[in-house]
Amino acid sequence: MCHNRGMDKRSFPFPSQEKATIKVQLRLPLFFFLFLLMAALLLPNRVWNSLLIGLGGLLLVGYVWVRLLATGLYASRKLHFGWVAVGDRLEEQFELVNNAPIPALWVEIIDFSNIPGYKTAVVRSVPALNQNRWREAAVCTQRGQFSLGPWAIRSSDPFGLFQMTRFYAATQEIIIHPPIHGRLPIPLPSGTSSGQAQVRQRSWQATANAATVRPYQPSDPLRWIHWRISAHKDALFVRLFDQDAAGDIWLLLDCEAAVQLGGDTTDGVNNSIEQAVLLAASLAARAIGQNRAVGLGGYGRSPQIVHTGNGQGQQWRILRTLALLMADGNTNLATSLDDLGNIAQRGTAVIII
Repeated sequence: MCHNRGMDKRSFPFPSQEKATIKVQLRLPLFFFLFLLMAALLLPNRVWNSLLIGLGGLLLVGYVWVRLLATGLYASRKLHFGWVAVGDRLEEQFELVNNAPIPALWVEIIDFSNIPGYKTAVVRSVPALNQNRWREAAVCTQRGQFSLGPWAIRSSDPFGLFQMTRFYAATQEIIIHPPIHGRLPIPLPSGTSSGQAQVRQRSWQATANAATVRPYQPSDPLRWIHWRISAHKDALFVRLFDQDAAGDIWLLLDCEAAVQLGGDTTDGVNNSIEQAVLLAASLAARAIGQNRAVGLGGYGRSPQIVHTGNGQGQQWRILRTLALLMADGNTNLATSLDDLGNIAQRGTAVIII
């Protein structure tokens, strides 16, 4: 993971709350001021006095300038979309507010967010008693859990004598989910349901198996009408369908580190685990779209199991798990299958990736 540059994070203090600090940026003028002061006291002369007054006034103006900025210059940032996937656009709005009676001639944004490819280190200016808004955006290139922040703003007086820094230690966690390929040329397998294990749940979505009928309602699609029974009863009837006629599906990802191809599992999409995650996310989305129950298993260093379920909520749970999945385990595929056999119901189809 990469950090945005601006300062060395190891030497950057992060207080628990936002705080403005002032430090001397150029020490040479201070030393020269002390020299002039000693010279004016020991060797009274108009030249020493003039230089002392001029340099002292410059230091005073610089300090007062930065002091006003320290009490009146603030910043904020707001994430526009909290749910993003690889390939989506991550966008934030930044705002600088200057309540001071003097302008901030330059304000540097120092960001330590660790989202790959997302850099918000910029320099802006804000007039007195004014504000400045802008947006920063980048395309998400890597799945995983990342953080926005901590961050800081930094400014100075026109002479560069003093420097003001305001720290924002708060962070916002963000999960970048894997993408979904909508046109994979891979058919979904069919599971089986038999005996007492068969669950006859009625569904309003069409499947291949009609379970029973009910009277027609105005909102029902015409293609669901059971014409033979309607003719026999002299009234319109529509079909209800078995929700799980095709059986459940488990997606099992081989997360053993020793069998992975393509290098480090965190360096992008050109490796086996990233391709497996993309395939699993796409197959899960397609199966859930067909009203089938889907589960997920990944035996990395920390085993990740999502028990079978359907609906949009199940798809989000699977995508979140895939976003955090790492191929860093030492459990081989045979052991993973044995463990999954103790969880999955009889007749379940298993897709091994």
